[in-house]
Amino acid sequence: MKIVKLKSSRRSFIGNYIIGLILLFYLSFSFYLTELSPILVFILIVLIFLFFLEPELEIVYHTYLIEEDCISRVDGVLSKKKISIPFQSIADQRLEKGLMGRLLDFGNVIVSGFKDEIKIKGIRKPEKIYKLIEERIRKVKNK
Repeated sequence: MKIVKLKSSRRSFIGNYIIGLILLFYLSFSFYLTELSPILVFILIVLIFLFFLEPELEIVYHTYLIEEDCISRVDGVLSKKKISIPFQSIADQRLEKGLMGRLLDFGNVIVSGFKDEIKIKGIRKPEKIYKLIEERIRKVKNK
């Protein structure tokens, strides 16, 4: 079996991009229509920056691994923190998909162990990953 490495999809952050673009257009057109206070301009620029930066930080910071005997979440860029749940310790597995997730085919897979929980956030084709995890749990428990 090979190790499957997963990252969040940019599709799952479509709401961030839409809100960021709306704020950007509002800021652009408000210069021509009315005069904004410098504080409001600063707040809008910070909000636009945050709406576009959050998806990138999520994608760079979190890596999910489906290994032969466990599921892991690795957090960090320079220093790494790893949380693993062995397949034999998995108590529950769930799949979450909202309306946008159904339309654009992304969602969350949540794996709960006895002690920890790993939320594989915003991945493409979550049904495929859900079935892969289910299959590996079955293989480990049938050994």
